[in-house]
Amino acid sequence: MLSEGVRRVLSVMLGYAVLGWIVLLMGDWVATVLALPVLFETLLQWGLGLGLPCALLIAWNLPRVGQHGGEGFERVTDQES
Repeated sequence: MLSEGVRRVLSVMLGYAVLGWIVLLMGDWVATVLALPVLFETLLQWGLGLGLPCALLIAWNLPRVGQHGGEGFERVTDQES
C-alpha cells in the first residue's frame, strides 16, 4: 500500500489538476468577456504551473490536520521557578 504522505500528495495533485482546469476555463471566459490580452492567459498558466510544485511540497511536508492523536490543544501556562 501507499504511505500516508504519498496518498496525501496524490490527492492534492488530483485536486489541483481539477481545480486548475476549472480556473483555466474560467480565465479564458473572463479574458474573452473583458477583452484582456493574451498575456493574461499566459500568466495564469505560468502561475498555475509554478503553484503545483509548491502545493505538492506543502502536502508532503505538513502533517494532515486532525492527525495529532485526538488530544486537541494543550494549554500552556507560565510556571514560576
